[in-house]
Amino acid sequence: MLWVAGALLAAVAAIIGAGVYVTQYRAPHAHVLTVGGSDFDAAAVASRATYMVAFESAGGSPSPAETALDRLAEEVALRERAPALVAAPTADDIEQSVKVLFRLADTGNPAFARADLQTVIGRALDISGLTRTEFDDIMRARVLAQRMRDRFRAEVPAQAPQLKLMRIRFSDEATAQRVREQLIAGGDFAQAAAAHNPDPATAASGGDLGWLPAMLLDEEAAKSLDAVAVGGFSALVRSGAFYGLYRVDGREQARALDEPQIARITERQYQDWLTGARREAGVRSNLSGGERGWIEERVRARLRAAAGEVR
Repeated sequence: MLWVAGALLAAVAAIIGAGVYVTQYRAPHAHVLTVGGSDFDAAAVASRATYMVAFESAGGSPSPAETALDRLAEEVALRERAPALVAAPTADDIEQSVKVLFRLADTGNPAFARADLQTVIGRALDISGLTRTEFDDIMRARVLAQRMRDRFRAEVPAQAPQLKLMRIRFSDEATAQRVREQLIAGGDFAQAAAAHNPDPATAASGGDLGWLPAMLLDEEAAKSLDAVAVGGFSALVRSGAFYGLYRVDGREQARALDEPQIARITERQYQDWLTGARREAGVRSNLSGGERGWIEERVRARLRAAAGEVR
């Protein structure tokens, strides 16, 4: 019987040891992401996720681990690809980015400002678990992202082709086709939009999208609308789970762009570039469910510890 008890104790010890290995070594050191020439383990992702939730207004993210992977991929792509198009950040640029991010007032006293800056950075590192190099990499990517947006904004023309559009979105094709036929026969577009649009705001406006720059249309909608005369209707346009029906109420080849339109065009151009940069860099993620759970528990533990220190 003694040897049975000994065997059981040995088995329990082995299980406990394996658990310690999985939770304290294998999970944090497991390789979960490669972007370009950079590799990240679960511990690095946990630090990035904690920083993101604590300092980047990402507390509502459904999966901090997955969102952190996305942020890391974006940041590596920026650091590797953007310097070929915009000026590389200097140490002063990074310092200024930190000041803006943490809303540090310019006291007019450079020595005091630097001391205050180091205190803030030190606190961010303590809470998140980031190293100073990792923190500076985040700030460097932040500066590069703004410079890329500034570059694209400068390329937006003052005027562009625009269409004045009405739109109804439908959840099923049969209903969309039936309503389209009714409208072509003279039905009321605003009433149909109010009845069928899933978005309350769009339904309340009668489906009126106002003037929209042609460059902001997705490819399928642009093709469908290309030959539609003013007053005419598009073919049905599939977009995700919905079918869109457009009516063209106006066309101008050189209509002035307003500030919100310029901002949307800038962001579209930037996101298109970033998608290409990520593809060129190469993003390979192999995050398991267990590693995701470990990362997100690590984030919660760090935030609880930080909250306790504040109290």
